[in-house]
Amino acid sequence: MAGGGPPGRAEARRARPRRGGRRRRRTGANLDDFYRFAPADIAAAAVLHTTRQTIEDAVPRHTDLGVNEIIFLPATDDLDDVSRLAGIVA
Repeated sequence: MAGGGPPGRAEARRARPRRGGRRRRRTGANLDDFYRFAPADIAAAAVLHTTRQTIEDAVPRHTDLGVNEIIFLPATDDLDDVSRLAGIVA
């Protein structure tokens, strides 16, 4: 990070875990596309939850801070993934 500013999209993408196969890469690419016009600091703050455990951990972290609404944006076009998410957060 030159100048000590917030990381750009390229740095944020490199910082993402490299686990998983083609599906996770496609999902990450969808997330990058979604945030392509967002300021770099906003795009870098986006979190890609790809497992049941990370979703289950995220919900109480936010509600413990007083958040009463969490919006999950699907980064996939697979409706089964959206159904699985609904089952996890229900």
